[in-house]
Amino acid sequence: MSPATTSTSASTTTATGMPHSNQRTWNQWWKSFRFPAIVIAIIVTVAGSLMYAQNTLVSGTELNAANWELRNFHFRRDPLTNWQITSIRYSAARRSGAWISQNDVTSVPDPVIAGYLNSANRSADRWDLVRFVDSSTSLGRAAILVELMDLQSSQLSSDYWVQWSTKEPKKAAVFWPAAHGLVASEQYTKLPDLFEIAIYEPDQDEFVAAVAALLARSTDTE
Repeated sequence: MSPATTSTSASTTTATGMPHSNQRTWNQWWKSFRFPAIVIAIIVTVAGSLMYAQNTLVSGTELNAANWELRNFHFRRDPLTNWQITSIRYSAARRSGAWISQNDVTSVPDPVIAGYLNSANRSADRWDLVRFVDSSTSLGRAAILVELMDLQSSQLSSDYWVQWSTKEPKKAAVFWPAAHGLVASEQYTKLPDLFEIAIYEPDQDEFVAAVAALLARSTDTE
């Protein structure tokens, strides 16, 4: 056998019979680090799944414009396609003061206030947004009413409007139907002025006149 043939045969044997140096390095690395690598992969997968699940949750609170019931809602939505994944579920908006929990689905105004709401103004079953939460939080127009009725400070207790309606039934008989009418006509931005009149106008006649003037201005701007 010639030297050239022997050299070629030895080279071939070496190339096919021994692992490549890069392959040996990879095998050694994998034996040393496979457990940490698997753990890291599991952590990344779980963290990614939790982050995705968190980003699918959509929740919020809404107000029934007819009877002022409050309810929370939540569902899941794919953040990439915006497709709704689950059905909408409702629960009672747990509040204190002006609202009480009626059942597991809705909270209703305190009976002292609810008794003054003008049933003639009750429109169709319209729910107005109070709060909407997905990747951020935004407030709807009905938040104006909810925040005003939850008004609380060092001078005002959380159930201020329940107490006020009990102490001032004549004013309440004018005030709450007026507020209800503004909500029914979607004029939430007029409510702060109306509530301010109730807080700062002690005289009955002047109170009635001020409310009438506000409603007249509201009618002109519709």
